Amino acid sequence: MKTKFHKWTLLIALFFISTVQQGYATESEISMEQVNRIFPNAVNTQTVSNSEYLVFDNAQKKIGRVIVSSPSADNIVGYFGPVPLLIGFDLNGNIAGVLLLKNRETAEYVVQVENSGLLSQWDGLSAKEALKKQVDVVSGATLTSKAVIRTFQKRVSEDVQSSSGSGLLWIGLLGGVVLLGLIFYFFKRRK
Repeated sequence: MKTKFHKWTLLIALFFISTVQQGYATESEISMEQVNRIFPNAVNTQTVSNSEYLVFDNAQKKIGRVIVSSPSADNIVGYFGPVPLLIGFDLNGNIAGVLLLKNRETAEYVVQVENSGLLSQWDGLSAKEALKKQVDVVSGATLTSKAVIRTFQKRVSEDVQSSSGSGLLWIGLLGGVVLLGLIFYFFKRRK
């Protein structure tokens, strides 16, 4: 009887925790209002992946792209949890803007971070320059601002790696085709 009670209590507790966590889960889906805060001329987006979108103007001309830090940087937490970001890149690959998305941080700390100019310190920099830039935390919102900086660095670093990694992938594929061709050539010559 006692064991059954403990099992039910544990089950109810796990259900409650799961429900609370799902309510605060960050989402990769973005709104045009959010995109417009980085690209004012944007009228629509095209999904590239669950955390990357191409951005188009009213003439359907590509004007940039945005990436979402969630879910890849959700393990970086401020005071109350992840601080998801929307990071925009112009057509030259420079940072067009950074937007702090919905989060569970204290509103006062979020306002301090947004008003401090922290999010605009990377504007105009290439991704590699932005990763090298030393950015100071916001006094009075230390945990939140540290999480924003680390989230930005992690997601942009992943983006840089995936961009440079795609070139290596093609080189590897081409090398594999050449190697298979040589093996086939020498195997056929032996017969």
